[in-house]
Formats: sequence, C-alpha cells, structure tokens
Amino acid sequence: MISFGTTGLSTWQASQHLAEWSIQNKELLSGRHILELGCGLGMLGLAVCQECGVRTYTFTDHSANVLHLVADNIHRNLSGEEDCFDSDVTEEKQPIGTCNSHIASTENDNASRACKRSINIKMHLSKESVMRTSSDAIECTEDDSVEQSAESDCETHSNCNSLLDLEFVLNGPQWHALNKDVYVHTSRDMIQVGRLDWESVTQEDVDKFGPIDVLLAADVVYDVRLIPCLVRVLKLFLSRDPHSHGVPPVAYIAATIRSEDTRDQFLIALSSASLSYMPVEPSSLRLFHYDTSIPIEIIKITV
Repeated sequence: MISFGTTGLSTWQASQHLAEWSIQNKELLSGRHILELGCGLGMLGLAVCQECGVRTYTFTDHSANVLHLVADNIHRNLSGEEDCFDSDVTEEKQPIGTCNSHIASTENDNASRACKRSINIKMHLSKESVMRTSSDAIECTEDDSVEQSAESDCETHSNCNSLLDLEFVLNGPQWHALNKDVYVHTSRDMIQVGRLDWESVTQEDVDKFGPIDVLLAADVVYDVRLIPCLVRVLKLFLSRDPHSHGVPPVAYIAATIRSEDTRDQFLIALSSASLSYMPVEPSSLRLFHYDTSIPIEIIKITV
C-alpha cells in the first residue's frame, strides 16, 4: 500500500468512484481547465480526458516515481503513439524516461534503472497480494527477500527520488517544459504533468499552472497530518480569480471514509479556512470493479 514513502503507486477506490461521477456529470467539466491533486497513476485523469471534453488537464503529484509512471500511462493511453518505455528495464535497455535521447549522467542512469526495477517488483508484488477487507490491510504472498532486494538496489544511490527530478523523469521528445515544474505533452497539448509539494506550496507555485477552473482529488484525505497542507493548497487554488464563464474555481474531492474522525477533522479544517463544502449526489454509473464495502463520499468545495 505504501512504496517509496508514497501511496501514489496504486489506484484507489475513490479514484474509480470519482471517475464514474465525472463521466456521469461531464457537463461540469467540459471545456474547463482541470487540475488533479495527488494524481497517483493517473486513472482518474485518463478517464476524464477521454470522456469529458476538458480544455486542459493537469496531473500533479510530488513523488518523482509517481510522476514517471503517470507520464508513461498518459503516453500509452492518450498520445496515439507507440510507447517508448520498456516495462522491464535491464542494464542493456534504455534508461527510463528517454526516447533515443542521451542522458550524460551515469549516476542518474543507474539510479533510474534501480528505481524502475524496484517499482516493477513492487507492482508485481501488489498483484499477488490479498486484501483483508476487515482490517483494510494487505498481506503479501511473495517472499519478502525479493522486495528487500529491490529496496537495496535503490538505496545504493543517495536519495533516488531527488535524482529523478522532473526534468529527468520527463526527458524525451513527447514532453516539453512549460516551466521548471510543469511539462506539456507534445502531441496532446491539453495534457500537462507537474510537481506540487503541498508542504511548501506558495501562491507563485500555484500560478505556474495557469488558469484552473476545477480541482479534482481522490483518496487524499487519509492522514490527519496532511490535512492542514491539503486545505492550504485548496485555499490557494480556489481563491484565484474566475477564468471560464466568470465562475469561481471549484473542487470535487472523493474520499473513502475509513475513519470518521479523519473525515470530521478535514471538514472542520475547511470551515476554519473559510471554505464552504457540501456533499454531491454519488454516481449511479458502475463502470469499474472496486470494493464498495467502505462508503465513498464526494464533496464540492468553494470559497
């Protein structure tokens, strides 16, 4: 459930639920500039881009490993081109994030291979895992030594996440830089990928993403320690001037209610920040297969 210190290397129930809601309510997103907070592997954004007729869609996350994989998923699903990334990286194959482009740093090459190999192993382990619905925990059926080996590969390099900075992760002809934190897909300029650190975000960081009409986020309310940062990010984006049709920005947040206390603290923090919220009607569409034993709530947030 947690790899490389992030929960973003998995697709969660609320993401699929919000995708269904977005498709059913596509008129709320059509022609709008959308930004997703904590995009993870990009399942929600891929569905919205294909079905809702958005003007632009920006995938954001903080983890370099997540950004690498979401960029790969975007290219595979939305570019209409053959993907240039190999799913199984060996020493003889290209470094990740490159399409016949040369990266001079051997240290970066080695770090990227080790991290990608570790991600692949972890993703393989997750396929062989058993979900204990009663405790909401995962028990791995594979030998732990495999995962430990992957971790040691990555740990041989100092801070592999920092080595995989955004410029390195999105190096290749299919992406070009809008600024140092935001990259645009070459063949689909409506699609952007950007790094956003909730803990240190400033108004200047928010403004780098250009006009935003709608914020989407799924399963980002799971840790009370992250709530102040999340609410601050929401406040910065939602306080911006209206862009499309003179309508102020709005956020739709989907959360799996695993803890009533965590959910209540989030709502209290929204009120304390002078943000209004209200629940929205859940989707009646059932397009994806996911666990519905724990309730999922979607709330609309405005200033």
